[in-house]
Amino acid sequence: MIKFTNIGRAYAELQEELHNAYNEIHSSGQVSNGKYCKLVEEDLKRITQRKFAKMFPSGTSAILGALLAWNIKNKKVACTNYSYVASTNQAALLNDVELFDVDKNGLMLLKEQINHDACIPVSLFGNTVDYDEFYKNIGTNTKVIVDCAQSLGAKYKGKPDGSFGDVAVLSFSTNKPVPTAGTHGALVWNDENMTDIIKQVANNGKLGRNDPINTFGINGSAYELQACQIYFGLKRLEKWQTRREKISRYYIETFADLPLNFILPNKHCTSNFHKFVLLHERRDAIHDHLKANNVDAQKHYTDSFNDFFGDKKEMPNTTMLCNSVLSIPNNQWLTDAEVETVAETIKKFF
Repeated sequence: MIKFTNIGRAYAELQEELHNAYNEIHSSGQVSNGKYCKLVEEDLKRITQRKFAKMFPSGTSAILGALLAWNIKNKKVACTNYSYVASTNQAALLNDVELFDVDKNGLMLLKEQINHDACIPVSLFGNTVDYDEFYKNIGTNTKVIVDCAQSLGAKYKGKPDGSFGDVAVLSFSTNKPVPTAGTHGALVWNDENMTDIIKQVANNGKLGRNDPINTFGINGSAYELQACQIYFGLKRLEKWQTRREKISRYYIETFADLPLNFILPNKHCTSNFHKFVLLHERRDAIHDHLKANNVDAQKHYTDSFNDFFGDKKEMPNTTMLCNSVLSIPNNQWLTDAEVETVAETIKKFF
């Protein structure tokens, strides 16, 4: 099976560094919020050009942490109707959520001015939000939490994704730009006044162990064993991105004569090529054909959030994407032979 993602090959590449780090961590007894967590936070500040960073145990908990820190509770929040559901779910736990359709590339589409208390756009498939268009319709008092779980390393007009919004959310797991055997996340921001608040939110509402509770909080501890995986992965961020770009461009060239469309970055975006996404009305049949030929492809994503969250607006682009998106293997550990096999298998379908 040609795997969609391959944490085994990731581990093999990092094995020597990880073994040394694991020994160091276990010998030190500092299993959370220690050396490697701090090193990762410094790297994330540099990569996203932010002043502050705080690791969380997952991207989902980081989203919840941002909502709590910016006091977005019992308020009106604008969310995308098409993405992984985590950001919308966390917003809906605390707030009244209104869903919005996306453009044909899966990015939040605001056709008119909104004045919600907060908005959570998602940079999807490695492509950034079109921030110029997005901010045309955002109220001046609307807090913007950008979900950059899939876009670390991508840029908009030369600026790194993660540098936009009041705060940005990053994520690390088996299927992220920097993969890990487990989950972790982070927040990056610029407002110094938020620093102590975020630390309290991540410490169950307390600044220190023996301090009083000052706010609603969660267990936001970050762990060294995952952090060292992220740390060594970040050192390879550009290398891995370059490999994914080479694979993706090969697919675009190879499929040029096929009746396929692709999810592509907006004209101002430099993608990190996190996923290579096909669009076709016979998506399910292509998926089954690939599976039968030992190629692991993924349907991202098959359901909108309208019914669950009670929003009955028609969202034609969401419907189209849910029925036609298929992500094919483009992870950085694929061999050239495997990439060619994926491409030839798709060509045989047509």
